[in-house]
Amino acid sequence: MNKFKIVMVDDNWEICELFKTIIQNLEMFDVISFDKGYKFLEYIEENKYDIAIIDIDLPDISGYEIIKNIRNEMESYAPIIVISAFEDFSHKIKALELGADDYIVKPVNIFEVVIKMNNLLKRQSYLCELNKRESIIQEKAEIIKILKSFFQEKIYQPAIKLKKHFDEELSKGKESFNIDNYVNSYKKLSEGFDKLIQNYEMLSSEIEKRIEKIEEKKAEFLPQTEIEKKFKTKFW
Repeated sequence: MNKFKIVMVDDNWEICELFKTIIQNLEMFDVISFDKGYKFLEYIEENKYDIAIIDIDLPDISGYEIIKNIRNEMESYAPIIVISAFEDFSHKIKALELGADDYIVKPVNIFEVVIKMNNLLKRQSYLCELNKRESIIQEKAEIIKILKSFFQEKIYQPAIKLKKHFDEELSKGKESFNIDNYVNSYKKLSEGFDKLIQNYEMLSSEIEKRIEKIEEKKAEFLPQTEIEKKFKTKFW
């Protein structure tokens, strides 16, 4: 099973090492820890991760600035848990307003942290699945739009022009119906159908490509049972 990558920044190295040891023993997570905020930021700018754990009181940069950077500069929506010694409610509110998903006051219960990580990662997976489904809805809407445009521009309007042409010929009376008129009229009709067939083949090819894309996306869907299984953690 692929492990989830947890990135953590806390200036207390002992806490980092203890957290890393306990979490990695669960065999669901890999933990990468930092004691400096700027090193942490450098790492997450270049590497993928599943969840960030951030202390507020760091020696080089505030944890609030890190949260702002993740949400605004990097435009990342990976889950963020703040673990801080600040008990004041205003600190919690500030962190949550900046984009943190949870705020835990030290000393922490590791099992509580793991459960909250699981819940956040599960929510993230559900959101990913919803985004996949939304992209398919958008793809289908685009197909409908293409079909509507095709029938309007390539069938309806040409049919109106052909009808107008034949109506004009009919309005001239029987005396105008000679062999040349017949030939020209049928030639125009034949050309119209040739264009229609050509346009239909182009449309059919485009629709097939889009349907293939939709099927590829559908194949990536995870059923709810698989998501639940993926995040099942055993503590003992």
